[in-house]
Amino acid sequence: HCYNTDGCYLIYDAEAIWHRRDELLLNRVDHSLLSNETLKNLPEISRTYDFRRGQEQHLLSKANAVTTVSAVEKAHILSILSVQNVSIDAYVIGHVMPEMLLSSFSFQDRRGLFFVAGFHGGMYYNGDAIFWFLRTVFPQIQTKGPIPLLIAGHQIPSYLQIWLETYEYKNLVTLLESPNDLQPLYDQSRILVVPHQYGTGIQYKVSESMSAGLPCVLSHVAANGFNSNNDS
Repeated sequence: HCYNTDGCYLIYDAEAIWHRRDELLLNRVDHSLLSNETLKNLPEISRTYDFRRGQEQHLLSKANAVTTVSAVEKAHILSILSVQNVSIDAYVIGHVMPEMLLSSFSFQDRRGLFFVAGFHGGMYYNGDAIFWFLRTVFPQIQTKGPIPLLIAGHQIPSYLQIWLETYEYKNLVTLLESPNDLQPLYDQSRILVVPHQYGTGIQYKVSESMSAGLPCVLSHVAANGFNSNNDS
């Protein structure tokens, strides 16, 4: 329960609007490119969507102010609340990045693509992102020559590991479980790929890699958090 009593100024810190992620998954994503694991869970995600959406809206409506990481999220929050005739203050507070060291490696000395994520053992969201990339984009890239991909993250899903065993380009894909320090990985890579097909907020990995001087290639969904709505 959330109570806003007289004399109390309540701030809701919205890292992202979480029901929006599932909304995109259910309504806008080509389900043929999702992992079987996520497809299996779609009925449950759909069944609980309205409850989670209502819960999030309820929490927002009880606050005096909301902070979010992007102008896109702010606009979405205010749109949600306007339907409920609720007016609150909304502020955009972007990521505050730790000091990152620019790589001493030249672009020519770097090699390959890099994807980093917290998988937490499942394919939902981050797993589906790299699964889509491996199936649709990575094979096309190989027409330019062998280009390796490093996938690093926490609890890399067994589903992805098993699928890679029979993948045509498996010899070009390296899995690195729970690295202690991402800085060397940013240093050695040429490009960070962020191929998410559904999601909200701003990808922290993008802010971090750009702070380290690593170029990023983003899907439209990932770029949307940065208020980028063109094809550049």
